[in-house]
This record gives sequence, structure tokens and C-alpha cells, in this order.
Amino acid sequence: MAYRTIHSKGDYRTEEVAAAGTITPGMLCEMTSAGTVQAHSTEGGRAERLVAMEDALQGRAVSTNYSASEIVTLGLPVPGTEMAMLIASGESANIGDELVSAGDGTLKNASNLASASMNEQVIAIVVESFTTLSENTLKLVRVV
Repeated sequence: MAYRTIHSKGDYRTEEVAAAGTITPGMLCEMTSAGTVQAHSTEGGRAERLVAMEDALQGRAVSTNYSASEIVTLGLPVPGTEMAMLIASGESANIGDELVSAGDGTLKNASNLASASMNEQVIAIVVESFTTLSENTLKLVRVV
């Protein structure tokens, strides 16, 4: 399914922060010590739920990346909010599967971590099943 917006349903608030590098709408992000935002960088690691949103006010779509130093619109969803988030290439999951950070701004199936001890935090639950993605792809998830 092609998504036109990152937010599907539920509540969230927004923040705007400068990008430390390229950010794609639907990415899980993290703040840097410099006060900028970057793709979440720890596989399976703890994360604040910062989701890069499309910049619709500037006429940009979910397929338009933010460049370094551009102001990124971030959504901070409450638990239960459904959003289209980037799932890592090669991943498969069924409805109800747990997703964790893949360490590059995308999410991956928790069962695909190299070690169960790496799973520090589940980020979302799969709402739309998918099989072996050929590229990083937006899929509907429920943020936990």
C-alpha cells in the first residue's frame, strides 16, 4: 500500500529540529548532543518515539527526504497511535509481531535480532503484515 501521510490515526504532537544528516519520513529518529536529529543508531536499543513526518506545509511528500541542516518535522506519538514507519529491507512480519530499531532509522522484526539480549525496547507492533521487503518500505504499525 502506498502512503500519502505518515500519521494514520491516534494522537501525537510535533516538534521541529534541524537534521544532522539525511532523514526520510517514517524513520525512527534520535536527538544528538548537538541538539540536532539523526536516524536512530542502536539496533534493538532504547528510543524516544521520534518519527520523521512528511513536510506537507512545504508541499513535500512521504518520499521526499530532508537534507542535513534542514528543519525536520517530528511526530511524538502516544501509545496506540498508528503510523506508517520505515521497515528495513529483507524483513517479514505478521500482524501482531513486535518491531525494534534496526539501528539505521528503520524498524525490524524483533525475532531477527542477532541476539535476544539486544532487544532492549519494542518500538511498535505490526498492523499490516508483509513478506521479504526488497527495499526499505513504509508499513502501518501501532506505536507502543
